[in-house]
Amino acid sequence: MLKNVLLAIFVFASLALAGCATNIGAHDASVPPEKLCTLTIDIDLSVHTFDGETVDWRHRIFTTSVVVQIPAGKHNFVMDYISGGRSMTRYAYNIAYSHTFEAGKSYVMEPKVANGRVSAEVKEE
Repeated sequence: MLKNVLLAIFVFASLALAGCATNIGAHDASVPPEKLCTLTIDIDLSVHTFDGETVDWRHRIFTTSVVVQIPAGKHNFVMDYISGGRSMTRYAYNIAYSHTFEAGKSYVMEPKVANGRVSAEVKEE
């Protein structure tokens, strides 16, 4: 009986967490909040370099995206793409991407797959 109750609690907690984002917070705490923007990174992308600095911006278990606050301005990213299904998994490594961000705005970074090539794109939310 106790096992069933614990299992039910675990399942409920897992479902409650499903779809949540991994919130990194402000990348640089010294930047005033009014000079930050919010970037949500898709589950299939793992950013490992931000403006030449090593970062670990990838989703964690039970999450579908990563949310990080970055300073406004032009930034350079290097990331990996891994997307899998039952029949096929697609990989692309060291994808370089640059974008200029405005303070106070929210953005979404998603993979863009065309003609067998993978790149990234950022859209204002």
